[in-house]
Amino acid sequence: MSHPHAQSSDFCALDGRIVAVTNADQGFGRSIAILLAEMDATVILLSENPEAISVLASEIEEQGGEAIPIKASPTSMSDWRAALEKVTEIFGEVHGIVHVADRVSYSHFDYLPEAEWVEIANYNVRSSLTILQHIKRNHQHTWVTIVAPPLDAQLLHMHAFRGALIHLTQHSVQENLRVNLLIPSRAAHSDEWDVGLSTAVCHFADPRMEHIVGNIINVPLPPVPKPEALEALEAAEAEAEWEEENA
Repeated sequence: MSHPHAQSSDFCALDGRIVAVTNADQGFGRSIAILLAEMDATVILLSENPEAISVLASEIEEQGGEAIPIKASPTSMSDWRAALEKVTEIFGEVHGIVHVADRVSYSHFDYLPEAEWVEIANYNVRSSLTILQHIKRNHQHTWVTIVAPPLDAQLLHMHAFRGALIHLTQHSVQENLRVNLLIPSRAAHSDEWDVGLSTAVCHFADPRMEHIVGNIINVPLPPVPKPEALEALEAAEAEAEWEEENA
């Protein structure tokens, strides 16, 4: 579970910081939570899947980290209120929130069902608004880093969802909110291959970066390695094509 960047003591100064991570049961949320814990932050794992975050919390604690799993939906204001009240009762404050709002729709725009539009909008945009409203009302010194849908999701409605998050971030300063947005180049794959995004999140979590506000940062991630069987198939097809052209 160890990340290569976790070896440097100068990488992040997160000892004693309390950081909540949404949708921590899988994908980017899981990878981010693991690296934050390795950097000595106490990580609050938020998800609608209590079994998965309980397993992750155990894995983190086995590696010497500290993690607390709490079942919560980011689109529910009542869930957020209950989760953050529980955390503040234990620790006194929440220093930061990483909100993974990266749900992708694969339906073509002309056949996009209204229900799917509403679901993606709730997961990515409404959830971000809900979190920022709660922070504004109750935790004004808490920073928020949002992870947007990846850049390789190029359907028209995905541009709309990313655009909403971009503008929400850019103008959050007018509400005295510390918000930054990270846009990965592709969807989540694994802890090892997604470490670039986790690293960026940890930099924003560092208290030495408190002056950084309203930034939109594209995060290039390495291409996902192809399965060996697929590579062999593509190589065979390329060889057959070459032989046909040179017959």
